[in-house]
Amino acid sequence: MNRIYLFISFIFLFQFAQAQDVEPNNSFATANGLSASISNQNFSGNLSTTDTVDFFVANRTSAPPGLLVYVSAYNSGAVSSFFTVSVFDARQGGGLLKTLILSGNKIAPNQFYNDNIFVCDFAPDSVYIKIQGNSDFSYSCNLYNTLTAVVLRDSAIDNTRANANPIPNLNNSFSGTLGSNFRGNKDTIDFCKGIVIAGNLNLRKLRIETQNIDYCNDTTATSYMLYRNNELTPFATGTMTNNNLLGATTKLIVPLSSFQGGDSVFIRISSSNLILYKLAMFGNSIYDDDEPNDYYPDAIVTQRDSIYYGTVGQEIDNSFDFADYYQFVMPYAGTATFNIQAKNDSCNVSSFLNLKVFDISGSELYYSTSNMTWDETAPCDSVITRQIKIRGLEKDTFYISINEEEVLISGRTGGLGSRPYPVKYSFSYNYADSTGTDIEPNDDYDYQSPSYSFYLQKIQPGQTFKGHVRFRGNTYTDTLGWDSYRDGWDNYLIE
Repeated sequence: MNRIYLFISFIFLFQFAQAQDVEPNNSFATANGLSASISNQNFSGNLSTTDTVDFFVANRTSAPPGLLVYVSAYNSGAVSSFFTVSVFDARQGGGLLKTLILSGNKIAPNQFYNDNIFVCDFAPDSVYIKIQGNSDFSYSCNLYNTLTAVVLRDSAIDNTRANANPIPNLNNSFSGTLGSNFRGNKDTIDFCKGIVIAGNLNLRKLRIETQNIDYCNDTTATSYMLYRNNELTPFATGTMTNNNLLGATTKLIVPLSSFQGGDSVFIRISSSNLILYKLAMFGNSIYDDDEPNDYYPDAIVTQRDSIYYGTVGQEIDNSFDFADYYQFVMPYAGTATFNIQAKNDSCNVSSFLNLKVFDISGSELYYSTSNMTWDETAPCDSVITRQIKIRGLEKDTFYISINEEEVLISGRTGGLGSRPYPVKYSFSYNYADSTGTDIEPNDDYDYQSPSYSFYLQKIQPGQTFKGHVRFRGNTYTDTLGWDSYRDGWDNYLIE
């Protein structure tokens, strides 16, 4: 599925056509209004010893939380002077958010400086920028979002059970934010409510996912409390921490097998850091895999000879789930064998399923040539079974993806379109040691070494060595694997 999270913007500083200050603009009331652009807003101006203050205002009520102000200034005057930039919310003078003294001191004549102001918890609102200096300055400012593609659907009054946000039914999620500061009121608590659907309750689960979107804090912590119906004591509590990585996600799965159909689950989620969260009720059938697992960082960790179930091609959160990712570990160099069984969920339509293998950085190693294909004549629930052997893998960690290819269909509004059709699958795997122990490193030798045995394995009389070369590992970047072989040769020393 296409994750609605994320994500952190890369901020490029180019020269844009900029708004110029128009006098008078030396107060909040006379502030120059900026364009309606949301992603970035740009302006420039001039100060002098007689015009020492400029004000600008931007309407950013539709922007995501988080604000970056990039400022540069040049002192063309004859005297040294401080150059300050202050950021205010819609409360104007009573809503000071941050102040920056450029260079941290007075700027001397003919000197140029630039710097950033991060207002990480800035909630969508109008923002005022005050520019001040006591010399002849020319300056330029850019306003950027620190985040993109953020979905804000939680209510401003969702901090009690009575106003809990509803979680959609199975396999659709609810998303919200915490930690943003709106005119001095920081949003630190949200309540959400899900309904346990009757049926096979052993399959029902709650998924909580959080993501660090706080530019100002490497580590974010999110606490949760889970309640059954109107009970006052939570049946589960805990803290989810995203450590040292902007954009890092943490996921928690809570089984709901002890609930009854129609029961409510209230989720109290809280954080003082700026975070995104996503909540979902899932587990309608054994084929409901643990989403999101549509990219290798979210891969489900697997074990040898265990059976895993999933579905691709279904619509989740208004997006199609084209791929599921799983992680597997080779404990030695050898062959991995995957046994896959799949069935189409639709009648008389084309569907395609294939398997790919990736290294730990997401580079593709293998693409299955034996696709599982259902043509237009295939009846519902037609089962296809495949065994796929992937040879020549190093002792290492790898990922597989089970993909459904997008197919062309007719009959949609506007003519031809493309979409997948649901395919259910199950798979298991095992592995075999191909070569025995190959002691690395033994891929070079050093004649300068006194023993001539640097990177060599000595063979003694009567000894037998096994090894392998040209096996695929995780020390390459080539996406097709042409340069992906870790070990090109082995060297031995016979004395």
